[in-house]
Amino acid sequence: MNSFVKSMLLSFLFSLVMISASLAQTYGHIFTKQEADEKFGPVLQSVAISKPTFQSFLTQTNNYIMFKVVDNKVIVLDNKRHAIFPLGVSINVAAQFTMYSVSVINDLLSRGNDNTIYVEQRSNVLSISCGGITMEVGSLCPPICY
Repeated sequence: MNSFVKSMLLSFLFSLVMISASLAQTYGHIFTKQEADEKFGPVLQSVAISKPTFQSFLTQTNNYIMFKVVDNKVIVLDNKRHAIFPLGVSINVAAQFTMYSVSVINDLLSRGNDNTIYVEQRSNVLSISCGGITMEVGSLCPPICY
């Protein structure tokens, strides 16, 4: 009986670890600017944001942040789809935003070595660039939102 309880406990702990790992998804992949242009097409709209302002957005969310470019203006949401920028903007629940992991954005900012961040709309994707580095492969929210 004792070995049965141990094996059940180990199975439960293993399942718990696997579930936790699957919930901690990372969204975003870093490319060179040239790779991003080749894979995702040219930039159609670009909105510049100072690095300190952009970094302040990251302190207002947990793990994930969302972006959308509308009429050459960027809208930024936290991980619960609350507006970070501009403050007070009304968000339709069905509006799709591109979600990225804060950890990948921090990697982009440290590798990009520039004081200006660009939120860029391409034909089918939203990219974020810093220097010669571009982040892409975000997730659309909805349907995947955290």
